[in-house]
Amino acid sequence: AARQVPWYMIVAGPTLGGVVVGIVISRFMPARRTSGVADVIEARALSGRRLSLREGLLSAVTTAFSLGAGGSAGREGPVIHLGATLASAVGDRLDLPDYARRTLLAAGVASAISASFNAPIAGVLFAHEVILGHYASRSFVPVVISSAAGAIVSRLWFGDAAAFIVPAYSITSYWEFPAFALLGVVCAMVDICHGNAR
Repeated sequence: AARQVPWYMIVAGPTLGGVVVGIVISRFMPARRTSGVADVIEARALSGRRLSLREGLLSAVTTAFSLGAGGSAGREGPVIHLGATLASAVGDRLDLPDYARRTLLAAGVASAISASFNAPIAGVLFAHEVILGHYASRSFVPVVISSAAGAIVSRLWFGDAAAFIVPAYSITSYWEFPAFALLGVVCAMVDICHGNAR
């Protein structure tokens, strides 16, 4: 597709996108950055901290524009923050207690992940493990319902297409299994070292 586009368009797209994103971030966003997963985790940990609806929507639009212009970032951070921002706005509107706000925050995140990646189970697991940090029964059902609803709405709107195409893979030799075991050991060691460093 890039061969069919003139070279100056390929250069101008990311350049103009970067200029627009830079102006928006420097003029309209007090933190001078877009929001992401860390802000959602902080809002859950500090129950008194609210996510601003204006900043959340502006952050989502800015990040979408950046990605559309060729920015090299993932969509998971903005999607998670947008879901949490909308959930936080509902919690503020209904004046819910702190435990209900945290559950609603996790439900918004689960729905956003489920809708964005067509992965409702991943949305539930991410919301419980990363956002809430537990699998309490009073939070489990609302998060599951929210994640399922996000998947249903997304599939009705975009169709039942996988977000990622997994290539066909077959094991050609049993000699591959030691390499898989070694990879597991290395990943475990990296995780343990990273956990100790924190």
